[in-house]
Order: sequence, then structure tokens, then C-alpha cells
Amino acid sequence: IAARAFCKQFAGHLCSVLNSLQKAGILRIARGVGGAYLNCEPFALTVWDVYHALEPEGLEHFIGYHPHPSEECPVGKNIHAVLKGAYRQISTAVQDSMKDITLQQLLEDYRGNVL
Repeated sequence: IAARAFCKQFAGHLCSVLNSLQKAGILRIARGVGGAYLNCEPFALTVWDVYHALEPEGLEHFIGYHPHPSEECPVGKNIHAVLKGAYRQISTAVQDSMKDITLQQLLEDYRGNVL
């Protein structure tokens, strides 16, 4: 995809992402000439900070339940109660891992892998 076509196709989504990051205090956006700037040093910004800014509901979209299981199905009508504790444990582990990864680490990994 050419850069111009890519920008046109995803401009609305990109604006939404940038706005969410700005509302969370992660970015400041310069109007007019444009540009987005981090409000903190890369070592202070975690993957969780970014994820939570974009998905304020938490990990609900990451680990989801079927929204309307059948009440006639013995598995479906009980699945939420059965999985609730396990999903909470998984969610906590994922969140903790995301909090351990910083933008600085990602930048260093990127720089180490670029030819």
C-alpha cells in the first residue's frame, strides 16, 4: 500500500488513537504544523499505559466472553461463572506483564533488529 493511500484509508482510526493517547496525557499534539510528542520519557511509558488509554475497559476485549450464551445450553448458561476466576487470573498476569514492558525497551529491541 502506498503511503498516501494508507493514510487516507486509516486516517480516521489514526486520529482516534492519537486523541485517546492525548486524553490519557501520553501525547501532546501540535495543531497547525502537526506532530505528536510524548509527554514523558520512553522509560516511563509502559505497554499497559498505552493499552489502557486505547481500551479503558481493561482487558475485556482481549479476553472476552460470548456476550449472549444460550440459556438452554448447560455449558453456555454456566460458562461465565466457571471462567470468571480463571479469566481474572489471566487478566492480572497479562496486565502485570504489560506494566513490565516500557517504550524504551521496545525502541531498543527495534533498533537492535533493524538492518
